[in-house]
Amino acid sequence: MSLEPTRVKAVVAGHHGVGKTTFLIRLRTGRFEEYYFENTHDTFNLDATLDHSNIECSLWDTNALEDYMRLLPYVFISADVVILCFAIDNPDSVADIRERWVRDLPELEPHARIVLVGTKSELRSDPATLERLRLCGLALSPYTAGSALAEEIFAAGYYECSAKTGHGVQEVFMAATLLVLITRHLFVN
Repeated sequence: MSLEPTRVKAVVAGHHGVGKTTFLIRLRTGRFEEYYFENTHDTFNLDATLDHSNIECSLWDTNALEDYMRLLPYVFISADVVILCFAIDNPDSVADIRERWVRDLPELEPHARIVLVGTKSELRSDPATLERLRLCGLALSPYTAGSALAEEIFAAGYYECSAKTGHGVQEVFMAATLLVLITRHLFVN
């Protein structure tokens, strides 16, 4: 194992209310916290070992409300990877990926790689959510649509997770971190 940790900066971004903060709370504490205070942005470090390397990951939470958009350029400076989130039960959050983030990310940090994440995956088996969407003439975003969107926006991969159940949260973090390690290895060698 290397002695000096590899530093990774990951920014979690996406539409307001998709579960970015709860994803990070689950990742950091292993718990689901339904209620929290709005933030402009928050950051914390998470240490991990991956592929025999010590990783020190700085995770940055973002607030996508218009009032805070002017702060985003400072958050994205030197980001290695963007964990770009949408909620599988919110079509507006999917549209936001296409209409806003795909346009803005190259200006915010042109070298950052993207991992696309569909949040709230526990809703796939929630009858109340399925019925609520059906009554509105909507449906959950299918997994195949998330995969297709990832290809469309040139994301390195598509994952789904649930901060509520914990399903997929660690996998998203490991995939984003591994992506940075592989990218650095390719450009160094």
